[in-house]
Amino acid sequence: MKHSRMGIASFVISVVAWILVLVPIAVFGGSTSGTFILKLFLVFVWPVLVVINLLALVLGVRGIVQESKKKTFAILGFGFSSAFLGGVISFIPSFM
Repeated sequence: MKHSRMGIASFVISVVAWILVLVPIAVFGGSTSGTFILKLFLVFVWPVLVVINLLALVLGVRGIVQESKKKTFAILGFGFSSAFLGGVISFIPSFM
């Protein structure tokens, strides 16, 4: 059996999205001058990453549902994108 291409795409997209979130926080998160850059990142880049993770979530579901394909990457991609979206949803009350 081969791995699902949708599952691989879901996994890669979700990992890239996590990297795009964690690197700026690690670089700019601790400094006072970096907080402005971090806020700009949150305002402009996070909505794009949310949409990209929704795509990864859909691809993960489609990869899980496929028959006669391995589901490892689909499950990992679904899990990573679900964790990202769950984190975003949990931060929404703190901005209101």
